[in-house]
Amino acid sequence: MRRFFEDVFVMRMLILSFLIFCFAVFANETVVIYQLEVIRLNEEIATKINLKDIQVEKLDSNNLGFQVIYDAKTMEILMKAPFITANLELGTKNEKTLISTRPWVSTIVGKPAVLFAATEELSFTTGLRTGVGMRIQLTPVNVHENKILTKIAFSDPYGPTVFDNEMWLSNECFSPICITTMKTEKETMYFAIYAKASLVSKLPENNIYMVGSVDELADMFVTSSADRISEVNGYVYTDFSRISGAVEASIWANDSLVVQSGLVIIPLSFVFGVEHLVSEDGLRAGAKFLYDSDYYLLLGVSDYSKISENFTLFAEFYPFKISLSQWKFESISWKVGARIDFEDYCIVLGAYKSGQINLWLEGRVRVYRALFLLVGIQYSLDNRIYLRAGISVKF
Repeated sequence: MRRFFEDVFVMRMLILSFLIFCFAVFANETVVIYQLEVIRLNEEIATKINLKDIQVEKLDSNNLGFQVIYDAKTMEILMKAPFITANLELGTKNEKTLISTRPWVSTIVGKPAVLFAATEELSFTTGLRTGVGMRIQLTPVNVHENKILTKIAFSDPYGPTVFDNEMWLSNECFSPICITTMKTEKETMYFAIYAKASLVSKLPENNIYMVGSVDELADMFVTSSADRISEVNGYVYTDFSRISGAVEASIWANDSLVVQSGLVIIPLSFVFGVEHLVSEDGLRAGAKFLYDSDYYLLLGVSDYSKISENFTLFAEFYPFKISLSQWKFESISWKVGARIDFEDYCIVLGAYKSGQINLWLEGRVRVYRALFLLVGIQYSLDNRIYLRAGISVKF
């Protein structure tokens, strides 16, 4: 019996020694912290840096496609492009401009760390899951002179892994990883991805504060049917008895606030207003100040719904039109229409009421990047026909 207790004691001491040894080993384990720069590019910027011309793989004919482009020279050009370096900021920008975010993750040598962000749709009729997103797996393999050899696996959660490589990363600067394109039924998204790595031999003993978040990375894949395109239009028009001119502007101040203004020369009138996006489906609430032989305050709502990638329906309804000189309600103001957008041209058909009811048809043709030539015809129910021509700038 004594022999048995001695053996148990020795076994316990061995187990305790092993645990102490393991604790000492893992307590001194070097922690690797990865920080990524994920940049979403819009269609115009992607065209400027010729992403479409350097694709090395043809996308499948499926609704969802995914592809990685890896070219060191192109990444060098991308890093030096002023429209990229001027916008490397934290946070989410306007949907139609550059978006960047810096998520981070930590691990130890030999253990993978994963960043995952996606949006998914489930079809109740077919049971199929479709979506778009990215999964980035970083595994530190070796450490040498403050540089970390890292195995990088980049994949589409709804497709095969398309990028698997080993690279040396340091904490001096962000190293280019890859440029990716993600294609859905509605749009093609372009991303540039960079990474850097830092070593931490000992974690801080005081309170630890979060220094990074993946919320902004996830926001990149939140789909929205609300279009956020700013534009400025200038044109001349005539009813064959006189010639006049007008300038109109609709500018997104941020992700939810759009500023609208307009000026007509003959007869003089102008409008200034703001609309606030209250729903990602495109519903807005707004207020406008109008001068048209009198001063008016207008309150109402508008709805701009993107039905498909190329087709948008819009409607404005301002039931409260108040004369500021007489303090009484005037006739309501409204506008309805449809817009068909393609890469190089656009067609708008609609009707509006501001005094008289008017019908109009308008076409725009791209002449240079964001510059469009504008021509249109308008018919008023008081039997007047107007022709208009001018330019339009989108940004």
